[in-house]
Amino acid sequence: MSDPVTDEIMARILAQAEQVMGEMAEDAAQDMRDLISVPVSRTKGKVIRSAPGEPPRKDSGALQASVKATVDQHEKDKVVATVTTDVPYDVYLRDGTKKMAPRPFHGPIEAKWENILENRLKIAAKLIS
Repeated sequence: MSDPVTDEIMARILAQAEQVMGEMAEDAAQDMRDLISVPVSRTKGKVIRSAPGEPPRKDSGALQASVKATVDQHEKDKVVATVTTDVPYDVYLRDGTKKMAPRPFHGPIEAKWENILENRLKIAAKLIS
């Protein structure tokens, strides 16, 4: 049996969480786009791409253009924000291959935004109460 007052409070909390997480996901997606916006260098016919451990540099711009932010309510009380890319080669850049060291760009964004999200949700919770 549900309590109408509790249901109303939960609905307000979830709506606020979804809004905060949507804003956060868009901000994190922009951070990712910025991180991978440094263009490759071309010197004397040689293309200089990112070094091992650096984020991938922008060549065609397809990776940067594919960055998307989404927010979904997966369950009655669970809101999930994701920042993804949809080019087939992003996994090779992120994880590396036998011949190429990883060019991390997901991890730095996750690390930065984990604490920011927690703080934004705490502020939102105080506004609701």
